[in-house]
Amino acid sequence: MSQSVIREKRGEYRVALAQALQRITAALARRPDVERAILFGSYRDGRRDLFTDEDLRWTRHLADEGAYHLACFLAQQVADKAIKAFLYAQGEEIVLGHSVERLCGTAADYDSEFAVRARSWTVLDE
Repeated sequence: MSQSVIREKRGEYRVALAQALQRITAALARRPDVERAILFGSYRDGRRDLFTDEDLRWTRHLADEGAYHLACFLAQQVADKAIKAFLYAQGEEIVLGHSVERLCGTAADYDSEFAVRARSWTVLDE
């Protein structure tokens, strides 16, 4: 994929994520049991982007240093956040759970590529 296509796709995701955040905020505001919502990750830091670059950088660093158990845990977290970001961008209002397999199953309703990728990604749930 060319750099210009990647930039274009990232721009599309930024817009979709901003719209998803508005929908999520509105949905949470309607719930009497929700007092506040806290943003985390790159979105909290002002980077309106699907890609969790910092998480990926640390995953690679931990693996390079031999901390495989931590690298695997963080890789699962990266997958969880990325798939959820995709689902929010598709219009989902509330996405619960952390199972990469289950999240891929839901995402496959929007893009069949997730069903294909799930075959290798679900190892992260172990």
